[in-house]
Amino acid sequence: MSLNRFFAGLVFKVLLSFCFAFGSVYAGTIEQATIVAEPQMQVKNGVVEGCGYRLKAIPKSLQTNRQPVLLDASFNVYVNGPFGLVKGGAVQVANMSGKLGKPVNRPIESFWIKAQGARPTTPAEKKMPSETKGYLLYGVSVADAMRLFQSVLELEPITLGMRLKGESVDRIYSGVAITENSSNEEIRRCISDLADTLRSSLSEEEQK
Repeated sequence: MSLNRFFAGLVFKVLLSFCFAFGSVYAGTIEQATIVAEPQMQVKNGVVEGCGYRLKAIPKSLQTNRQPVLLDASFNVYVNGPFGLVKGGAVQVANMSGKLGKPVNRPIESFWIKAQGARPTTPAEKKMPSETKGYLLYGVSVADAMRLFQSVLELEPITLGMRLKGESVDRIYSGVAITENSSNEEIRRCISDLADTLRSSLSEEEQK
């Protein structure tokens, strides 16, 4: 068995088990936040190639902070690899008497996402600039990405941390992600379809 097939088979088992599984010290202060989770799906020619969530973290101090910073992150799992990918950035808005001004992207030095009871995400390889100005992205293991899915779907607290350029500590926001039930069902179907895609790919390799 080739090494690629071995890892693909291992990831397939992780995805499949996840489909049926439902039913540290930081240099910063943790702030409670409203975290909105939006489902993401990558489809090519009718075949699901990736699933994920975009997380928008809004600090509870939004109304009292004149220069609030919102954290914007996402995590996805892709079948071609397979691999996990996380992306993060920060947006600052002026708050004048409750009226929010135009959002401005703030460049970041680093970022991480943490599921409850798990370690924060760390780059499997070096961090890369994103196509979105000021954002970063990096690869993570499929298992780490799936743990983040679990936190969102099972209403467990999830924590986002980012260090803005020029700052010496992380900004850390934590909360339970807010989703719509229909969105969660959509992600469950997406993960199931992703497992089917990987299973089909493995079957094609065996026939070669």
